[in-house]
Amino acid sequence: VAPGHLARLVEEPVPSHVILSEGELVSISEGERRAIDLKDKPSLQALVSSLLHLLAGNRQKLEKSYKVVFQSSGRKWSVELLPKSPELKKMVLSLKMSGQGEVLQELQVREASGDVATTRFSDIEKNRRFTLEEKKRLFELYSP
Repeated sequence: VAPGHLARLVEEPVPSHVILSEGELVSISEGERRAIDLKDKPSLQALVSSLLHLLAGNRQKLEKSYKVVFQSSGRKWSVELLPKSPELKKMVLSLKMSGQGEVLQELQVREASGDVATTRFSDIEKNRRFTLEEKKRLFELYSP
């Protein structure tokens, strides 16, 4: 995926594919393609941008919208984002990433509604490079 984008591929229980960029969210689920122009949804665009900046490690951009709390102990670390703006607070209470060394292990989103979405990462291959065929199959969903 190009810089500034995030791809999420889910194989089970229902196959789905999502690509996020700062301007658009594109998804395919059960053969149906759906694109959302985030310019029409500023709160969602702010949340998507935050996630992309978080995964890219762009502290300067994150600090514009969030209080950034970094903690570490040995090789274990966590970064928690607490929104500053009322608009973001209406959607999310916090975003938290944690890991060990260079490996992201968990991403947790606490929504304003009280829901908590936790994504755990396993079998991480830090040095994995996709072949041209894999790139086409996995990331062909996004075409600017």
